[in-house]
Formats: sequence, structure tokens, C-alpha cells
Amino acid sequence: LGDRPEGQPDLSLHATVRSHLQSLAVLAVVPVSLAGVVFGHLVMGHALSLLSVTAFIALAGIVVNGSIVLVSSYNDERRAGKGVDEALVAAGQSRIGANALTSITTIAGLMPLLFERSVPARTLVPIAITISFGLAASMLLVLVMLPAILRSIEDLRRLTDRRGGGS
Repeated sequence: LGDRPEGQPDLSLHATVRSHLQSLAVLAVVPVSLAGVVFGHLVMGHALSLLSVTAFIALAGIVVNGSIVLVSSYNDERRAGKGVDEALVAAGQSRIGANALTSITTIAGLMPLLFERSVPARTLVPIAITISFGLAASMLLVLVMLPAILRSIEDLRRLTDRRGGGS
């Protein structure tokens, strides 16, 4: 961090998606996945704990990774000459299988731990709840909310281009 010029953020996320607005779109999905975490803890009857917060940090990494892959796929489709809506649909279609498969297998792998009642395993249950329910919520959010945000970004760009060109 010390070597970067003043006023320039050191964000590897920005280097990956190459847009400040797209970086924010990727990050916007993370807090919304918290709804799945809270819902999971309520349904399972567990209070949020320090382990839940730690697991949320891991969940954030998973969510950001899935979001980056979707945005990169969208950008590839746009570079290939597709329109915004066509690129969003193509990116979503190309990622839905991998996103769903990864999420479902992770949730299935954590399922035995979710219902484990032994004393040693009880310390791990909040982690399993956080990742399972957060991942289930984010799976849907990445494929629905993120394309909507990307579409809004394109609308905003088009609007600002029109205003800038008309001056």
C-alpha cells in the first residue's frame, strides 16, 4: 500500500473488472448476502457469534469471487460486440450452472454439520449456518441482483454520455 500514488486506491478487484462502478457492483452483493446469514441463524435457532462473523468473512470471499467471474464474463461478451442485455443474458447463462453446482455442493457438504448435536461439533455449527444460508442467498443474488446493477451502470453511463455530448 505504501508505494501507490496519492489518491489511487490499491484494489485488486478494480484491476480485475477495470471499472470503479463494476467494482462497487461486485461489492454491493456482499452485504445483501448477510440477509441469508441472519435468516439462517433465526431458522436454526442460533445466535450470531464471533464464529459467525469469521465465517461471514469467508463467505464474502466466495461471493466476491462468483461476482467477479460473472462481471468478467459480461465484459467478455461486451467486447465480443454484444449489446448490454444480450451480454447480461449470455453471462448469466454461462455462469448459472457453475454457480449453482458450486453452491449446492458446498451446502450439501455442510449439511451434516448443520444438524450435528455433539458437543465438539457445536462450535462449528455457526460457521456452517453462515456459509450455507449465506451461500444459498448469494447464489440467487449474484445471478439476479448483480446483472440488474450492471444494467443500471450501463444506463447511467449512457445518460452521462448524452449529457456530456450535448454541451
